[in-house]
Amino acid sequence: MELDEATRQRIVGLYRLFFRNPEIVLDKATGEPIYLILAMTPERILRMKPQNLVTGLPITHLEAVS
Repeated sequence: MELDEATRQRIVGLYRLFFRNPEIVLDKATGEPIYLILAMTPERILRMKPQNLVTGLPITHLEAVS
C-alpha cells in the first residue's frame, strides 16, 4: 500500500508486535508479526487509546496476555 506525502507526514510511529508463544494468544498463529501504526489527525492532533490496541488484536485468550 502506498501512502501520499501528506499521510506519510502524519505517521508518528510504526511498530511490529511479536508474541513469544503466538499459538496461546492469537486466533490464527501464523508466526507473522502484527503491525501497529500511530498517526496524527490532519489537524496534527495525536489521540492514543492503549485499550484500543488490546481490543483490536486477534487475541483468543486475553488473560494469557496480562
